[in-house]
Amino acid sequence: MYEKIGQYSGGLMIMTYDEHNPRTKPGSSASVDWTEATIRYALKYEVPPSKILLGIAGYGWDWDTTAGEAKYSSYEELMNIDK
Repeated sequence: MYEKIGQYSGGLMIMTYDEHNPRTKPGSSASVDWTEATIRYALKYEVPPSKILLGIAGYGWDWDTTAGEAKYSSYEELMNIDK
């Protein structure tokens, strides 16, 4: 199916985020290995690299492992965390 999409579409939007989210165990929104594997999957089915449009996360999750919860954090909130 990816082959046909790559052949007939102007672009293929790949959403490389939500690897981990409030329904999963704690982890990154999109690790490098996971993102690369997602791109390699599309390339394997002959989607031209020039047609791949990469959706990336502009947010993160603040994991509270003691409560078992994840709070959404916007890009602005993450950039304002005290260092």
